[in-house]
Amino acid sequence: CQKNVDASLNLLLRLGFLVNYAKSQLSPSFTCKYLGFIFNSVRQSVSIPPDRRRGLLSLMLDMSRRPHCSIRDFTSTIGSLISVCPAVQYGLLYIKRFERERFLALGSDYNSYDRRMLIPPYLKEDFYWWIRVTPKQANTIRTDPFMCKIFSDASLTGWGASCGERSTHGWWSSEDSSLHINALELNAAFFALKSLAADRQNCNILLRIDNTTTLAYINNFGSVRYPTLSDIARDIWRWCTNRNIYLFASYIASADNTVADRESRVTNLNTEWSLSTRAFNLLEERFGPFDIDLFASAINAKNELYVSWLPDPGSWEIDPFTLSWINFNFYAFPLFILIPKVLRKIVDERATGVLLVASQPWFPLFVRLLISEPLILPPLLTHYYLPLLGSLTRNGRTFPWRQIIRRSFQSQTAPPVVLDTLIASLSTSTINQYIRPLRD
Repeated sequence: CQKNVDASLNLLLRLGFLVNYAKSQLSPSFTCKYLGFIFNSVRQSVSIPPDRRRGLLSLMLDMSRRPHCSIRDFTSTIGSLISVCPAVQYGLLYIKRFERERFLALGSDYNSYDRRMLIPPYLKEDFYWWIRVTPKQANTIRTDPFMCKIFSDASLTGWGASCGERSTHGWWSSEDSSLHINALELNAAFFALKSLAADRQNCNILLRIDNTTTLAYINNFGSVRYPTLSDIARDIWRWCTNRNIYLFASYIASADNTVADRESRVTNLNTEWSLSTRAFNLLEERFGPFDIDLFASAINAKNELYVSWLPDPGSWEIDPFTLSWINFNFYAFPLFILIPKVLRKIVDERATGVLLVASQPWFPLFVRLLISEPLILPPLLTHYYLPLLGSLTRNGRTFPWRQIIRRSFQSQTAPPVVLDTLIASLSTSTINQYIRPLRD
């Protein structure tokens, strides 16, 4: 190696180049200091020199104790953090909230850096993160290929995702559906990751997305202008941090994002019925607490631990029929067509839990399996609804008004794209005009 260094040096000198010996390292080494960082060719890492570590740690300790400071000092602190980010994995993520507070403190007067600003208590979490990682952090020089490529997309009704031969989808809850499309696209990317990459760790993942705002918020770890979008981006990256996953989002034209787009526009909502909270509380009070919800999704799960039919952002497992139910006091509200299969599973495993059924031909078998008195609920219309569509309630009766309106337009053969636009445009004031005919 030393011979190669000498040969290269002699060649450069013969060609007329001037060598800066003070900034050159002519003795071969696995580590070298360059541009204020230490590069390690064995570990393939870049880290902060000890003196800079000590200075940064002292600065973070000082700032974390201050209730306020000048905007100039706060800006200087942000600059110090940004300067070490090449050597601190996920470092930019824990700077964005500092930049947001500096942005709010300055307002429209960019010449007021000497004014005082408060340091909000919620920033202590980010200060402590820097205090924790500064003494030991080193960033990897990334050369590994992407382990998987995930496509995601969002519509006004739901989200879709695909990865190789796998694909999945879900619908927005009534709360989510009120968000801006950029927030929906970010959530779609997050749900795609949690659904299709839940078992991944220590890897790089490529996201293919057709929304440029989503790309920017993911690749830049958030922004300072729109806190709602930044909060979602922060949640995405914190999920990745816990698994040592590094993301990169790249653009794909909508015309090429066909699978995720198709999944995001699935409108068969018949699987998303949910027991009302009031009725579920009656069940849990009598038979609970439940260990698991066996037939659920992210928007209708009644238990923190649940099993979904398709890959789902929050599910513990997929397909309840592939699992053993023996060790759980389960809650199950399956599609009625699945009840004979569910009863057979209970018989085969001698499982114990709560199963919701209607009075149908399977009811005698159900009665023979009872180990306690059943709880008979009043008419089902009062007790289950579509959580993603919102509801209308009067005297305990629940009306899925968005579903009713959607089906009315469907009966007139309205195109799906038109339906999405119409349903999304229905504000509360507009719906109030429909209340009486819907109830009648």
